[in-house]
Amino acid sequence: MPDAPSSNPTEAYGWQHALTVPRRLTGNGGQILQSPVPELERLRRNGRPLLENTEFLLEDGSGDLLLTFPEQNCRPWKIQVGSGLRLSWEEGILRLELNASWGYGRTFRQLALRQCRSLRLLADTSLLEIYVNGGEQVLTTRFYPDYPGQGNRALPIKLACPGISGTGWQMDAMETNRHYF
Repeated sequence: MPDAPSSNPTEAYGWQHALTVPRRLTGNGGQILQSPVPELERLRRNGRPLLENTEFLLEDGSGDLLLTFPEQNCRPWKIQVGSGLRLSWEEGILRLELNASWGYGRTFRQLALRQCRSLRLLADTSLLEIYVNGGEQVLTTRFYPDYPGQGNRALPIKLACPGISGTGWQMDAMETNRHYF
């Protein structure tokens, strides 16, 4: 991300960057939409309904959440991931905020968004991808949670989103010796 100064705690282990999840590009009336490849859905497990004031625990830091907002939703909402990442929408601005210890130089990203109809959040340990309105916009960031203890990578997600509905899944890890595509 050359547009913003940042570092990663992974530098101490000899690696710095990460790849996004594989994406599928489709066209819709002159617009390119992005979505995770459908094969990733095979990694989902333990689906659970999500409503407007739900807490969802990513047991090992990896998960997939699909959220749908009411058609006439003009009320502000927020999604809190652990103690250091917040996604919010208010007055036409979608904003992703990271605290200093989770962001390592990244503090926020935002985009103008007249209406939020749907979100898909894919989290994988230190990567978060947010697909907005069926892939019309996509935000990707690295983040470094303060996990509660050695080997415990549980990550709570709190939804404060009036009128939403959706589903949240835990995600299995991809095995490097298997072919998914």
